[in-house]
Amino acid sequence: MSFLFSCADALEIDCYDFKMKDMCYMTLADPTVVGEVEVRSVDERSKILAVEGGVAKNNPTGTTITHVLNNKQEFPFCNGVKDILVLSLGNGESGFYSGDITLTPT
Repeated sequence: MSFLFSCADALEIDCYDFKMKDMCYMTLADPTVVGEVEVRSVDERSKILAVEGGVAKNNPTGTTITHVLNNKQEFPFCNGVKDILVLSLGNGESGFYSGDITLTPT
């Protein structure tokens, strides 16, 4: 099952409210490197075992853009893709770093 984080959901239901550092940690959870990661909601009532979004959704950024464009209740001022700025955090490879990476939340 995939989970799409939504600010509106977090404002309405406490158990959908997660710390930003935990959400970033989950986006980097490559199952071949660190396996799944466990995070809890701010109110401690929800627990998610997560891996990075590309595992559950082939294009998590596309899924998010579609969610925004089709959800006028949460995003009333978004009239098209020109109103969207995407910050995509992930675990893609780069030629700038070749060392071993160990992920731990702080």
